[in-house]
Amino acid sequence: VVVPQGPQLASSAIGRALTTAVVVGSTGQALYKSERDRFPFQSVTLVGAAEHAAEFASGVEIGEVLGESINTTRELVNRHPHDLTPQTFVDRTVPLAGAYGISTEVFDEQRLRDERMGALLAVARGSSLPPAVVLYRYQGAGPEAPWVSLVGKGVTFDSGGLSLNPSDSMKSMKADMAGAATVVGA
Repeated sequence: VVVPQGPQLASSAIGRALTTAVVVGSTGQALYKSERDRFPFQSVTLVGAAEHAAEFASGVEIGEVLGESINTTRELVNRHPHDLTPQTFVDRTVPLAGAYGISTEVFDEQRLRDERMGALLAVARGSSLPPAVVLYRYQGAGPEAPWVSLVGKGVTFDSGGLSLNPSDSMKSMKADMAGAATVVGA
């Protein structure tokens, strides 16, 4: 890919956008297909002006992280409800967080009761599966830096309980955990 240069486009932004597109676009979400139809590239060569190489490389590095984060979020959202229960969400995301130096705390059913999270427990009673909440904590900016909190709804879907929703809305209820998946990606 030959990278255009111009006063309107920063080299880092071009590198980030191209790399994100390559990582996301070449990775399909064929989770349940017997044969995948998209595959990550073995290598990609990006060619640009030498005087912008360091800035461009910085954008490429960020773009790779963004692309992988987007793909992780997509994979979680696209999983079939029987594959993504509260426990499998914990099993999939806690090791991932640990790999990036993010500490985690899992609230099991007893901890949810101790924390008086009654609304969540009421929803969970409609399922035969126990609930879980995962708290991720990253303090990479230092103890004096301002806090940023990300909160995402993580209700995984199963067929238990009483549904007050119309039948057509059931098709997309598996995505009720997309907020939590987005936080994991972030």
